[in-house]
Amino acid sequence: MIGSRPSRVVTGSGPDAASAATAGTVGLALWRTSFAHSQYVFLSNQSARRIPWTPGLLAFFHAPFAPALTWGAKGGVLYKRAGQ
Repeated sequence: MIGSRPSRVVTGSGPDAASAATAGTVGLALWRTSFAHSQYVFLSNQSARRIPWTPGLLAFFHAPFAPALTWGAKGGVLYKRAGQ
């Protein structure tokens, strides 16, 4: 999974990254679906500006994914689905 721009367009939150984290129910469903179909996810240290990290979405994400590679404190983390 690469990029969050399609989710901002679909949810109607526009091209502004900061507005993507407030996408609401539609945005949460889109992210859940995206994560459910992903084998790998790269999250930058700015992911909270683009992804509406609710406690439920965090639990949904961390259940199948574990860190695979880290690019320092400012770079980000590549997550890999368990069993991949």
